[in-house]
Amino acid sequence: MSVSDFLFEGKPPKSVTEYGSTVSTIPKWLSDYNQGVISKANSIAGADYDPYGGPRIAGFTPDQVGAQEAVRSNQGNYQPYFDQRGDTVNQVAGNKAMDAANPYFDEARGKYGEGQGGLDQAQAMVNQSTGTYVDNVDSYMSPYVQNVLDRQESLANRTLNESFIPGLQASFVGSGQFGSGKMMEQGLRGVRDISEGLEDQRLATLDNAYKTGADIFSTDQNRTLDAARTTSDIGVRTSDIGQNLADIGKTSADIVNADNTTALSAADQMGSLGEATQTAGLKDAAALDTVGTNIQGMDQQSLDLAYQDYLQQRDYPKSQINWMNDLVKGMATDEVARTSQTGPAAVYQPSGLSQAASTVSTLKGLGDLLQGEKDGGRIRYKRGGLAQATRRI
Repeated sequence: MSVSDFLFEGKPPKSVTEYGSTVSTIPKWLSDYNQGVISKANSIAGADYDPYGGPRIAGFTPDQVGAQEAVRSNQGNYQPYFDQRGDTVNQVAGNKAMDAANPYFDEARGKYGEGQGGLDQAQAMVNQSTGTYVDNVDSYMSPYVQNVLDRQESLANRTLNESFIPGLQASFVGSGQFGSGKMMEQGLRGVRDISEGLEDQRLATLDNAYKTGADIFSTDQNRTLDAARTTSDIGVRTSDIGQNLADIGKTSADIVNADNTTALSAADQMGSLGEATQTAGLKDAAALDTVGTNIQGMDQQSLDLAYQDYLQQRDYPKSQINWMNDLVKGMATDEVARTSQTGPAAVYQPSGLSQAASTVSTLKGLGDLLQGEKDGGRIRYKRGGLAQATRRI
């Protein structure tokens, strides 16, 4: 398409009959060129507004929607783990080590008391066994010794009265020496012998009784010491049982403490697992959102490109007008003298001078329009542009 076709839609401009005197003006080709530009600009300015019918903003991609849903569904995923951790902590708080150990400690204290009682009893028995036989001889002499002694004395008196004295009297009466000194001597000797025999029997009896009491005392002492040792051993063993119970109590407390430590460690791991689960879910959602955002960015670039293509196509005529207008800006041209002929014409049209003046005025207005700026919904025009170019021409 030639410039004249673009400006005059394929038709040459109509001839105009000019009237007036000879004037200096711009070249005809430039006047025709400017009229074509103005005509085309008027045509473009009168066109209806062509809104853009395509989408401008790229919507969320399925990946982005999925990421949003993942974030929503991930809310509170940590809570079961935190609840379990809290239950474990509460359980540990109520699981006191001393509660497990105290029954054993109480029983151990009882055993210690029993053991001490046994030791005290053994000590008393030992103290009892430390007494001498002399101190306790009366307690160990047979109560029947006196009966034996009395019997021995009775027998000695009976022997003296019933046997010795009658025999002595009979012997000295028969010899006619009754009451003699020899009788008295033999009588005293006999009484002495009988008394000494009685005394020997009494001493032998008492000696046997004393020795028997001593043996009984020694046996009792040994028995008491054996019982004291047995009681002491029982006390020691009872105390050992108490110690074992105390050890069991301590072991029970240690086990409870170890269980509590293990439970608290597990609770911490449970809380960490909850946080890790929550974080992993958010990371997955973030990765999915990144993919969706990248796809959305590509979609937005496509929409922006389509919109830019639309703007370029819509503004192509204006761009062409501006380009054609820029061609003649600052262009140096020689003034041309034109003379109009007076006379009738087949079709009355404005004179050349009138047409040139109109062209200059139109170019000036168009230049102001094309250089205008939109301000607050109103067109604010700037001076310059084609008007200046026209004045330079």
